[in-house]
Amino acid sequence: MFDLRHARFDGEAPDTYGMMVEDKRDFLAIMYVIFAGFSILVWDHMITFGDEVKLIWRQKKTFIVYIFLLNRYIVPLSFVVCFYAYLSPTFTYTDHPSIVYLNGSILLAWVAVTAVAISQGYPAPHTPAVHACTELVRDILP
Repeated sequence: MFDLRHARFDGEAPDTYGMMVEDKRDFLAIMYVIFAGFSILVWDHMITFGDEVKLIWRQKKTFIVYIFLLNRYIVPLSFVVCFYAYLSPTFTYTDHPSIVYLNGSILLAWVAVTAVAISQGYPAPHTPAVHACTELVRDILP
């Protein structure tokens, strides 16, 4: 939230109340965006879970299946970390830098996993039964 240590006092009194209102408005905007993104992600997971069980969980476990699962479930973990950081009344970035590093690490892991999945796949023809974008992948390990 707002921290007076960063306020400037150069002769004129800063508009502290205005700065606090702007800070609160920005915080709420961030929370709305995070919540909207998480809601869409959960909705997508719910409507595609049946396909995931049929096409992923019941099939032979290969390297690319594990890449898919990491890619699918790393992002919700990142959302949970963001929710904790923004909603915890005692959270400060200076007191808990490990949370910031954890979320950055999750993002880097997601980028790496996605890069591997994209580099090993090719587009699949879509049918009405498929609810989301699909990419067929060939297993990269024997």
